[in-house]
Amino acid sequence: MLMIITRKEFFFGGLAMTTMEPTKTKRRKLHPFLPEKLQRGTFLLWLKRTHAWTGLFGALMFVVLGFSGILLNHRNVMKIEVGTPQVSSVEFVREGMPFESRDDFAAWVQATYGVIQEPSASRKAPRIEAVSFEGTEQKPVERWDMRFRGPNAAIEASYVPAANLVALERTGYSFLALLKELHMGHGIGVVWILLIDAIAGALLLMSLSGILLWSRLHGPRLAAAGLLLACAVWVLLGAAPYMIGGIG
Repeated sequence: MLMIITRKEFFFGGLAMTTMEPTKTKRRKLHPFLPEKLQRGTFLLWLKRTHAWTGLFGALMFVVLGFSGILLNHRNVMKIEVGTPQVSSVEFVREGMPFESRDDFAAWVQATYGVIQEPSASRKAPRIEAVSFEGTEQKPVERWDMRFRGPNAAIEASYVPAANLVALERTGYSFLALLKELHMGHGIGVVWILLIDAIAGALLLMSLSGILLWSRLHGPRLAAAGLLLACAVWVLLGAAPYMIGGIG
């Protein structure tokens, strides 16, 4: 509460007397989203430091994610070129005994070409099925196809056990494509996932602390509520029409 001193005059024995009396008034809330008990220096200092340090911690990643997010949203409409992929391929008969299983072949590719990602289904694997030739059914040749995907490149690997034949194709990405892959988290391990989780937490802390630090100096509380509501409506209008089967 604020104390305001008021001046009062009265007459005593024909003489004019003046007294000063304190008058209680309500203290203006500088941070309308904070309870009055928390409108104190210690808590506000802690809140401002949290807001500042979380912003500093995530500043670099905010720029990377923001730029790559714009790139992902507008690369087709604005015809943004991310660079031509650099493709190289090789096919050879491997010396030595054939691999005994798909896992052995995958382990060989990982050890030989410095790959730590686990193999996934290949996009370029041909459809192999039994066929009939001149009335005789021919069994398909066994072939193992797999794909190793990292943020900077992808390797398509295939192996034919009967011929001990290895085929490899490496596709290298440009810097802009690398940013896009990092944004989408392709071929990244648990360390990157934890980093993105930490950045998401920093964004949440910045958002909450920013709302709590919002001051009447920036406008009335009704304007702040309207701004938040407008953002929520914008999100719904942007996503709801494209929900298959509707919302819920």
